Amino acid sequence: MQKNHQSYIAEIDGLRAFAVLAVLLFHGFPQYFPGGFIGVDVFFVISGFVISRTYLQPMLDGQVGWGRFWMRRVRRLFPAYLLVLLVSTVLAYWLLEPYLLRNYGQSLAGQPFYIQNIIFWLQGDYFASAETKPLLHTWSLAVEEQFYLLFCMGILLARRIGVAVFSLWCLSFIALLSLALGYAINDISPKTSFYLLPTRVWQLALGVMAARIVHHAAPGSTRGLPLLALALTLILLAALFAFDSQSPFPGMHALFACLATFALLVLFELRRGKGYWWLTLPGLGHTGRISYSLYLWHWPPIVFLGLALQRELHWHESLGALLTAYALASLTYRYLENPVRRQQMFRSNPLFLRVFAASCVALVGFGVFLVSTSGAVYRYPEPQRTWLEVAQQKSPFRCPLTSRVLNPLREVCQMNSAPAGPGILIIGDSHADQIDNQIATQGETYGVPVYLATRNCDVDEFLREPFCHAQVLESLIDEIRSLDIAYVVAISRWNDEDNDVQHFLQPVERLLETGVHIVFSEIVPSDPSFDPRKRALSLAEIPVGNDHIPFREYLVADYDRDSARLRDIFRQLETRFGDAISVVKPARYLCDEVVCPFAMEGNVPTHIDGGHVSPQAAKLLLPLYQGLFEQLQNNTGNRCVEWNDTDGRLVPCSN
Repeated sequence: MQKNHQSYIAEIDGLRAFAVLAVLLFHGFPQYFPGGFIGVDVFFVISGFVISRTYLQPMLDGQVGWGRFWMRRVRRLFPAYLLVLLVSTVLAYWLLEPYLLRNYGQSLAGQPFYIQNIIFWLQGDYFASAETKPLLHTWSLAVEEQFYLLFCMGILLARRIGVAVFSLWCLSFIALLSLALGYAINDISPKTSFYLLPTRVWQLALGVMAARIVHHAAPGSTRGLPLLALALTLILLAALFAFDSQSPFPGMHALFACLATFALLVLFELRRGKGYWWLTLPGLGHTGRISYSLYLWHWPPIVFLGLALQRELHWHESLGALLTAYALASLTYRYLENPVRRQQMFRSNPLFLRVFAASCVALVGFGVFLVSTSGAVYRYPEPQRTWLEVAQQKSPFRCPLTSRVLNPLREVCQMNSAPAGPGILIIGDSHADQIDNQIATQGETYGVPVYLATRNCDVDEFLREPFCHAQVLESLIDEIRSLDIAYVVAISRWNDEDNDVQHFLQPVERLLETGVHIVFSEIVPSDPSFDPRKRALSLAEIPVGNDHIPFREYLVADYDRDSARLRDIFRQLETRFGDAISVVKPARYLCDEVVCPFAMEGNVPTHIDGGHVSPQAAKLLLPLYQGLFEQLQNNTGNRCVEWNDTDGRLVPCSN
């Protein structure tokens, strides 16, 4: 039996209200509502349901065309979206320092194309430095728009070729495939499973399935449905407290919440307006109706207030920011969102599209401008300008993106185009990232392939950390053998407080069984006084959080003290493994006899922050590894090298 699904269902607005309030509570009071981010998962299921309930059958039957569909979507989504972007951009320009403003420019340029989720994915984990990204919450809007493209492609296949894309068996297969993909990818890259569409399709597909089920549902007994709906609602409420940012995605929390939402949507249609009183309480309907504008508005006030105060917000400040967002959302819904959608404003579609196109060009143009000017760094005089530019020179991505996409299960990627042969593998964390490109370029000169481990696992983290488990190490070892790796170069910050030689022994033994020679790097000089960003902002009399850094000279004596524990561990490894282990000393090229200076010639900082070397300083460290390339180029078969303290470089072993 087919029903008319165009009638209003108040309970859906109640469910929308729950979803948006969950997100608001999480962002405003994360310590009290650690699982509130589950609201986004609920939104995805609702979105799949509503879009299918409204458009699927009419588009399959040819009653609604592509132009009408997209015009409705643009009129529904764009006005409030543009207003929030404009206000956020003005505030960002005045409140964000250059590094953060450059990141903002990247995300702004991606907004009109709805690819900001990919940009945020490239920038890092959602829960890392979220409070410095005013547009971070818009990643979910990009996922939805990308899904709408798939939705239209599915309709096209169904109409032109007769593929049963929207049959329950096909939708179930797609959802299960997406869910399984999410579980598989989460083990490799949690941020990938969080941000990108393929691992979110299952949630939107559940909404489509709910719409298809109620479209063909036969009438039956509705006894007990309100009680079941109440139990499902309690499951959603429990998610606000039972999970947190450390919970894996997708996990049981996401699965339970999405299945509960799926079931509730079906129940709303099977028993309309009877017994679901808790979802139609006063105020919930209005909150649900303004949920889109409220979601858009809620995050920028929290971010900008925190940036203005240079600290975490107190509870009453977070509450004030959220109440401000609620007021702005209500006004936006009444005076902009609804009038444009109902064509009371911009009645002419061609005029509206011209405004839409001009706005998109302006957003992209200003975003590109912010990126190309390193976050409007021109506003600062020298030497702060140079320092702020250097502070942004982080390694852009761990392994080429094409390599990660085409070989998602590989543990190693090649960093240069040298021909196959005995090569060098770099293992380590972000400190390895800061020098890997320079080492790879050096390898290009010598004709030696240079590889990078795709995971930022320190050697001592293998077999200990969940992300660096035993299977990861075994897969890495298999690739070392297949690629004929001669040298493993281990570059990391290392965790001094947690370091113990026992953590190194088993991973080192397994690596050495492949016949490689391991070269460990001591830590580079690290101290808050090396941070060029903080120095520059301090000179400009701009507060930098709660940090009060004495910009003193960092002495070699300080470095020796900070390195003592790690040096002892390396000495124990050299004693145990003999000539199979070498240790290089980067401080030989970054410090003189007394001081490790902040800047090099031309006032260029040696670091991009308090611990990572700048690309310019990384070039100074290349002599550390030249001996490896010379050994491979000479092709003597002898892979043994040792540190020559006189020359400050690796040389063939004396024996």
